[in-house]
Amino acid sequence: MLVSSLLVMLLLQVGLATEAPMQGERLQKRLEAKVEEYTLSEDSFLQALTRVASEFEIPMGIEWVRSPGTIRKIQISWHDGTVHEILQSLVKSQPGYELQITNGVVHVFPRSARADRRSFLNLPIDKFQVENDYVQFASRRLQQRLRGVVTPPLAVKPGMGEAGSLATGMGDRRVTFKLGNVTVRDVLDKLSLAADFKIWVVTYPEKTALTATAFYRPLSLFTNAVSDDYQPVWHLLRWGYDPVLKDFRPDWKSRTVTSSKE
Repeated sequence: MLVSSLLVMLLLQVGLATEAPMQGERLQKRLEAKVEEYTLSEDSFLQALTRVASEFEIPMGIEWVRSPGTIRKIQISWHDGTVHEILQSLVKSQPGYELQITNGVVHVFPRSARADRRSFLNLPIDKFQVENDYVQFASRRLQQRLRGVVTPPLAVKPGMGEAGSLATGMGDRRVTFKLGNVTVRDVLDKLSLAADFKIWVVTYPEKTALTATAFYRPLSLFTNAVSDDYQPVWHLLRWGYDPVLKDFRPDWKSRTVTSSKE
């Protein structure tokens, strides 16, 4: 029995070690693909990013600030470029934002985000394990774990508990993986790649709002206010989903492109 358990863990570790390079190679091929003509016409930076991610099947992690600049209409056209050049140009259209590729995911974020101790995404995670569980449930478990640091709950009277519910939906699936010595950002990358939620989004208000423990308080894409019970908040989205219109866009269909290496 012990030998069988050790064998399972060894196979799991080997799978995790080989999975990341494969995802990175797949992403690189898509980013290097040539695009003859491409036009973006969206009402916000977030919509433009999620549209490009959806049409070219790019896994993406987005950290953005909802400000007048990022909710302004974007109208850009490109000729004879790569998907990577399209994304770089789009990100450069927003002052203060950067693009970085890690964990087989394209990350778009404010320039200071990676070194900011007030961002919960930079918190270290010594161990996070999922065993045959749905991604949305694992995501909720991560949120509950972070809540104790970001928005510690008030003392609960003896005999009282907490109520809550969460449902899985289309695109979710049961997964198994184990991560160690990573950040919250790394865990979100893994969760988004593990099922069909290929995009994760963290939204901040233009006017900084801090929790009692001095962390940024993110916004929800779907509600005006998020209680401390559900902080910190993020969203896992499927390709083709418009986070502003809150629906799937038939015009955000995956398109066929030719790799520059072919």
